[in-house]
Amino acid sequence: MEFVWLLISKMKKLSYLLIFFLSSCSLQEMQENSLPVVDRQEVKTEIIAELTPLGIREPGGLLKSGPECIISDRMNTNNIYCVDLQARQSEGLFPRVRTRSGKATLLNSLASDGRGGWTALNFVTGELKRGGIAKTRAEESAQVMLPEGQKHLWAVQAGEYILSTGLYTEGRYMLYSPTEKQTRYFIEYPEHPEYSDLKEYTKSILFASNVLKVRPDGGAFICADMYSGVMDVCRIDEGEITLVKRLVYHYPHVKIREKKEWPSVVYSRDNRFGFTDVCVTENKIYALYSGQTYRMDSKNFQHCRTLIEIGWDGNVCSTYPVDTDLTQIAYDEQEKVLYGIGWCPKAALVRLNVLGE
Repeated sequence: MEFVWLLISKMKKLSYLLIFFLSSCSLQEMQENSLPVVDRQEVKTEIIAELTPLGIREPGGLLKSGPECIISDRMNTNNIYCVDLQARQSEGLFPRVRTRSGKATLLNSLASDGRGGWTALNFVTGELKRGGIAKTRAEESAQVMLPEGQKHLWAVQAGEYILSTGLYTEGRYMLYSPTEKQTRYFIEYPEHPEYSDLKEYTKSILFASNVLKVRPDGGAFICADMYSGVMDVCRIDEGEITLVKRLVYHYPHVKIREKKEWPSVVYSRDNRFGFTDVCVTENKIYALYSGQTYRMDSKNFQHCRTLIEIGWDGNVCSTYPVDTDLTQIAYDEQEKVLYGIGWCPKAALVRLNVLGE
């Protein structure tokens, strides 16, 4: 598949997983959608470290544990950087090696593995890379291959399983057991109210861009859509996925034509960007919501100033305005504090004044 970057020169901060379906997307005038309503006082942020001096150019994912951060970088010589905040030093991991075809190694979906380490997906090859918060070279080389014959876009560790989303026709979520080599699919895709009879493959493209995070015990997860206001809160129990609640602020504003080879999904310039990132604790989910459109800000419409706090029952607890633009969020289990990547105006690690519990 050729990667066609329709508007990527103006949208560089978007997740690389958008590549797979932007090749068939364009923009069109459509109507406006609804927004989450804030009901709490503004969240103040504090700059902890500027990222440019640490060699990080385009942060795309964030994990934090005490004095150490793991940050993925979309536009650098390495895919992931380990940052020592005390020493103010960074070390690059997983170099962006180019192949003979000219493609480079690209990792996304940086997430905690629930065991003190982290994972990231090479969505070109289907390799799930593993690392440690207190990393070693041996841990860096560990990997799991996802099943062949599918296009996987986002993958995370969920207890003994690998949970992923992708261009699947069998169900929205794949649950893979590396030990048993067994794969199962669960949960239907959201139904678009203006397109009631879409093929499953078309739905997989429409909702391909999402953020997936798993509760530390591996028993539940959140999937938040980037190009709409749709979120799924799900439970994992004995190898089965059940939908706890589907939250819908708004559906994507699109025009869809189903062709034989590749569906055409046409996004509106007034389509509101949804959730840029989410993070989780044992008790809560925290989602960064944009609500901006390409027409409002063609360069930074994925930047967020709304923080939504949700329980694992799927009920919204609170919705906060934030005092700066955020694109990533993480929960530090050691400090019990939320952190984020803020744009002040350059990328910086910031601390949020909302308790993580």
